[in-house]
Amino acid sequence: MKGINNLEIYYLPIPMDIKYTSLIELIDSKKFTIDEIKASYLALLSMLTDAPTLTNREFVNQVFKVSKMGEIRIAYEFDIEKTQLVIIGSGTIIYEPKLIHGGSYAGHIEDIVVHEKYRGMGIALTILQELSDLGKKKGCYKIILDCKSDIEKFYEKNGFEKRGIQMAKYFTANE
Repeated sequence: MKGINNLEIYYLPIPMDIKYTSLIELIDSKKFTIDEIKASYLALLSMLTDAPTLTNREFVNQVFKVSKMGEIRIAYEFDIEKTQLVIIGSGTIIYEPKLIHGGSYAGHIEDIVVHEKYRGMGIALTILQELSDLGKKKGCYKIILDCKSDIEKFYEKNGFEKRGIQMAKYFTANE
């Protein structure tokens, strides 16, 4: 479709009932089975990286471990046509207690991902804002995150600035 100045206009279908909550609250709500939640969440994570195969017990235990250190925020909807839960976005904040800065916290945002079909709808921005708000309420003196260079501008537009160089050392399961 052509719009003003003959530019292409693309309309994305906007889900009507996106809900935002923590993953632990969704589990506790009993609205969906652990199987449904696990399958949908791991499918979403697989769009970011290799998602593990977990039993229901392992999945719930890992979610509880993360919840003790921070929070996993999610966006989800119920697909009426397929009659299934679809977790369409997620992000995690972890709180690192510090001895400096008056014993406050450094917040670490990790694993921001939005389902391919729902990108460009502001879901990542909402999750990022929620995680930032949680960090501020917790008393974080800073929130840091790592991202790929192709999405650096998104984070800069939303209050993050490039600082230093991130280094990483990865281990394999056999080490």
